[in-house]
Amino acid sequence: MQKMPARNYKPGPPSYGFDEASPMLRLARRIREEQGVEGLRAFLAAMTPFSAPNEIRHIGEDFGVSFESIETERRRGEERAIARNVPRQDAGGNRAQDQMNQLAMLVKLAGLMKNGGDMMNLINMLGKK
Repeated sequence: MQKMPARNYKPGPPSYGFDEASPMLRLARRIREEQGVEGLRAFLAAMTPFSAPNEIRHIGEDFGVSFESIETERRRGEERAIARNVPRQDAGGNRAQDQMNQLAMLVKLAGLMKNGGDMMNLINMLGKK
């Protein structure tokens, strides 16, 4: 076994690069610099479904943004999405129904194309919802 000179040896557990900032913290810093506190609050509110609540809380506190204001911004965003009638991500039943309707439409189109269907029928079918 090779000996290591004493001056190169660092006692304690090895550092595996965990001292670096998380990617979300780096993004938060950049957004804070470019867009200010309101932009940071909107970013953190948008990231709540994808990140741990404590990470959001700590990043917000580091920049002086309270977790309650982030939650309020997230709720406002959901309300705006509902007002615009945009389906939320967790609306799984509607998504499954839409996929089934699309599949049925594709089967009908394939049948019409195989039988040499009329172009006007194809266009009318595509226009229906």
